[in-house]
Amino acid sequence: MVLTRARRDATSRTRVRFVGLIVGFAALATMTTAITAYVVAKAGIVTPAHSPFSIGVAIPLAPPFAVAALLGLGLTGALAWPIVGRILGTTGPTHVLEDVGHELRTPITIMRGHLELLRVDDQTEVNRTRTLLLGELDRMTRLVEDLKTLASAERPGFLEPTGVDVELLLDDVLDKARALGDRAWDVDARSEAVVFADGQRLTQALLELARNAVKVTSPGDTIAFGARVDAKTVRLWVRDTGPGVPDDDTSRIFRRSRRGTTRAPEGSGLGLAIVHAIARAHGGHVVLDSVPGSGARFTLVLPYLPAPHTATPRQASGRVVEETSVRRPRSSQPGVPRRDVRA
Repeated sequence: MVLTRARRDATSRTRVRFVGLIVGFAALATMTTAITAYVVAKAGIVTPAHSPFSIGVAIPLAPPFAVAALLGLGLTGALAWPIVGRILGTTGPTHVLEDVGHELRTPITIMRGHLELLRVDDQTEVNRTRTLLLGELDRMTRLVEDLKTLASAERPGFLEPTGVDVELLLDDVLDKARALGDRAWDVDARSEAVVFADGQRLTQALLELARNAVKVTSPGDTIAFGARVDAKTVRLWVRDTGPGVPDDDTSRIFRRSRRGTTRAPEGSGLGLAIVHAIARAHGGHVVLDSVPGSGARFTLVLPYLPAPHTATPRQASGRVVEETSVRRPRSSQPGVPRRDVRA
């Protein structure tokens, strides 16, 4: 009798938790619908009377979250293109709509499938499903943050430049990158200099490149960082010993939400576009040095701006320390043609 009552109580508690979980997702779906209604109204698009988006709502919303709401609901076609275009400041059908919409629908489909099959009386399964759902929500959050970064890249305040110690920046990025995957992490070159730049944005760009390198390499492959600073230029790069970038991808690889054909990894497909945006915000550009089958190196090339009250790289003993133990990409070896693509 006591055992039966305990089981009933445990089952009751599990059902309460599950109902709470369902209510939470229902609330999220309601908010997303309301947000989408606001976006449609804000964009000046007239919707049919029977449309679920034809409700009066006034919710302040940043453009990236508006796009995420639209795409998360699977809004596509002739209605979605002008809305997304007005939000992002573009015209005509965009690959962002197709690719980002797919990225949002994938976790939504996964979450729905697991909720439909969930046995609420199995506490182990409930816990496992909860962990999976939180992971999928993290993916959606990452996508929204990527959109937010791209939307704000050309606005005042995107950069907060300070004096950045390049050598310390490299060490910090290397420490953070080790958690991205089981790779042979290394440093090609160091430069002892202090430059005037946004250290957090540069860290973000280098980690985006490292994350991309992890996706196209395997355990045991090398991913290395490097830095060179002279009187005119700051160069920061990420090099990998993966398959390299095919010729067909070099001209489009930095476009928003356009992935290469080498592999189809998970992610928003916005990483390289973010790197490009950060480089442009600093007045620079990104150079791709790659030969298919021999790895790739992505380099941020930025104008050198000395930090206030600091010496130039030469005066600040800006020596470059080469680590000869690191294998160079074949594209930089004599007799192998080098192919640079600037974005």
